Amino acid sequence: MNIDWPVIEYNCPYKRNHLSMRMLHPFLFCLLLSLPALMQGQSVTISPTKDNTLYQSPSGALSNGTGIYLFSGRTKQASNALRRTVLQFDVAGNVPAGATITGATLTLTMNKGTGVSHAHSLFALSQAWGEGSTNASGNEGAGGVSTTNSATWIHTFFSGSNWTTAGGDFAATASAITNVGGASSYNWSSPGVTADVQGWYANPSTNFGWILTGNETSAGS
Repeated sequence: MNIDWPVIEYNCPYKRNHLSMRMLHPFLFCLLLSLPALMQGQSVTISPTKDNTLYQSPSGALSNGTGIYLFSGRTKQASNALRRTVLQFDVAGNVPAGATITGATLTLTMNKGTGVSHAHSLFALSQAWGEGSTNASGNEGAGGVSTTNSATWIHTFFSGSNWTTAGGDFAATASAITNVGGASSYNWSSPGVTADVQGWYANPSTNFGWILTGNETSAGS
């Protein structure tokens, strides 16, 4: 018996001026499950436990853990232009015991865009990280001052713990890649995404969530 769970959905307008994919916080996750007969047809919604944007900064001064938007891609700034989204879902705490996860999909919905398509890649993270309490002002594209336990470009938890590699520590191979262009909904769904979620369900201690990276070569992506 397969159960189709609702999808994670963001609202992702492209930022004005220096363009970078901008997203409202995700709120749903889509899983296909095989469950005992008495549970067939159930639908479950999973909210993210945390999310943030990593704003390129050599000092780790910027974050946005409690802001409205998430960013991924490259802005038109002359320096420190990269943005990456990090997000985590409590799979083991929300999937019923005895379930077999047979599919998973991450969906982002963008309502403004340049119409130019860019690849956005989803990778499993390999270190724990924090959300903090930063709430960036305005359109949030410049980030806000990092607060205690914020994930930043160099910190897993500001200001005492660092990523091994600036910009986040994550798998070498993308779990899924999707081209994102104009205003629409976009799905990241693949055997890799399913494998990530299966692993987090079986071994919650390995669940550090995902990082989403955009086109980091082209300005305004």
